[in-house]
Amino acid sequence: TLQNAGVGGQTFRYGPQISNVEQLEVVTGKGDVVTCSPELNSNLFHASLGGLGQFGIITKARIPLDPAPQKVKWIRALYADLEDFTQDQELLISATKVNSFDYLEGFV
Repeated sequence: TLQNAGVGGQTFRYGPQISNVEQLEVVTGKGDVVTCSPELNSNLFHASLGGLGQFGIITKARIPLDPAPQKVKWIRALYADLEDFTQDQELLISATKVNSFDYLEGFV
């Protein structure tokens, strides 16, 4: 998901996955294997994240991890109306972390 911005069910809390990447290994269109980061080959690094594979294929990513909790609360909601969906989503993601949830999916 890094090549399409890494937006998912935890983006509301931690940001998109691409905001948390420290380093990548990318195979370019010429077949070169290139290591890149915000400091090293930064143009390729930023272009590859969310670049839909147009600047190379990500083959490795260094992403810091947090310890997994013992339990999580996951909410999955289905909607027929976009306005209802967006209102509920805004309400849910603005909830405090206490009495909140860890993962949110919504489908219209």
